[in-house]
Amino acid sequence: SFPKVLDLAKFVQKPNDSENNDAADDLKFVLQSIVIHQGKFGSGHYYAYVRPNIESETWYRFDDDRVTKVSFRDVKTDAFGGAAKVKNKNESPKRFGGPWGFFFGRSRGGDFGWGGRDSSAYMVQYVRQRDIPRLYGLKSYKS
Repeated sequence: SFPKVLDLAKFVQKPNDSENNDAADDLKFVLQSIVIHQGKFGSGHYYAYVRPNIESETWYRFDDDRVTKVSFRDVKTDAFGGAAKVKNKNESPKRFGGPWGFFFGRSRGGDFGWGGRDSSAYMVQYVRQRDIPRLYGLKSYKS
């Protein structure tokens, strides 16, 4: 699943100059929202999960004219189409490898994902951790 705090330091070479001590902070991002598409490739419905207060663990689902308070667990479950099922007992679920394994490390089955042709897709939005105080009018922020 996608992490609440995305640390790209594992994937980016750090500069050697001593003037750039904050380089590690530049590579940390905090999850702020997720947009979900539910349906087929040619049609469907969009809705979003948003954490309006970045300092809070409170999430909301914005679906047309309905706004519902939800847990982060609900967000992750919905983004991955619910609980995973393997259709055949002898079939082993596929896994993403390489750098994509970090982001999408959980098992998946079938050619179209867990939900077949009607499976959900999502897009995540992260905020650079060091920019949060400026963007949200805070004195400081630590994840």
